[in-house]
Amino acid sequence: MLGKGVAMLVFEHPWLFLALLLPLLVRRYSPAYNSARSGIVAPFFQAYVNHSGIDTSTTGVVLARQRWQKIMLASVWLLFVGALAKPMWLGQPIEIKKPARDLMVAVDLSGSMAEQDFAPAGSQPQSRLAGAKQVLSRFAEQRQGDRLGLMVFGDAPYLQLPFSEDGQLFVQLLEQSHVRMAGPKTMLGDAIGYAYRHFLAEPQTEANPKRVLLLLSDGNDSGSRVPPLEAAALAASAGIKIYPVLLGQNTAVAEQAIDEEQLIALANATGGRFFKAANRSALAQISATLDKLEPSRFAISYFHPRRELYYWPLLLALLLAQGSHLWFAYKGWCGKRGVASV
Repeated sequence: MLGKGVAMLVFEHPWLFLALLLPLLVRRYSPAYNSARSGIVAPFFQAYVNHSGIDTSTTGVVLARQRWQKIMLASVWLLFVGALAKPMWLGQPIEIKKPARDLMVAVDLSGSMAEQDFAPAGSQPQSRLAGAKQVLSRFAEQRQGDRLGLMVFGDAPYLQLPFSEDGQLFVQLLEQSHVRMAGPKTMLGDAIGYAYRHFLAEPQTEANPKRVLLLLSDGNDSGSRVPPLEAAALAASAGIKIYPVLLGQNTAVAEQAIDEEQLIALANATGGRFFKAANRSALAQISATLDKLEPSRFAISYFHPRRELYYWPLLLALLLAQGSHLWFAYKGWCGKRGVASV
């Protein structure tokens, strides 16, 4: 593995350096190259052969190869194989930070979210939705390692912001939401099911293995097509943790009483945790607790800039080969010129 702060020369195909042995294998096992040439006919040649005892069937002339020619051929072959091995220069690594969590925030916009009971004692009355907006805005600014998504629900769920690293856009779209914008009801199960579908649309990779649904509501399910517990079971199968947050004083009794047991069951089914936020201060404390339970995190990787270098040894090999041919041509031209001048 390459070091984080290392710049170096590497070869993409180093095994090709085994080809350096090919000339030795060819020299060892392949027959020598033979070519027949015309000679001068001498009337006394056979008498000379008989007198000397030379076997003319195997006699040939081996052209002497000078040392510089051997060095040149070896250098050309080395440079050519080096180019095939594809050398490259790896520059100083660049650190890349990627979000390591997808966090969907689902906000209830039913009519009860307009209740003015979400301010601490002694403060100006504030609606549940307005207080949630203030806390969620600060929460989004702190989630530096997450991709945030925004969903609102009432009669039906609606996606406001797909998963994004743009925290400012999240806050802007959150501020534009208002009570009853999605209808007066609280379709809790449908909201969980819709979030589940959106999570599945995002491929789960090593860069973002964590999936979290922060569910803010102040009422019971109004009769979703998918019961909340069934939707939570689907979410759990996809590795999605649900953190339900119950907003407001919730002093209703009898049939209007909030079914906290159901919200607790949603959290337990997915490995999450249930919270109650009676006012803005309590919600801020929940936000801090959630930061500890699901701390912001980055998936850090390193990118090494690459610069291809194979053309340098290839160019040098071509120049050496072409230079040797020009040198031989020059020597031949000089030899012919010298003969002509005699």
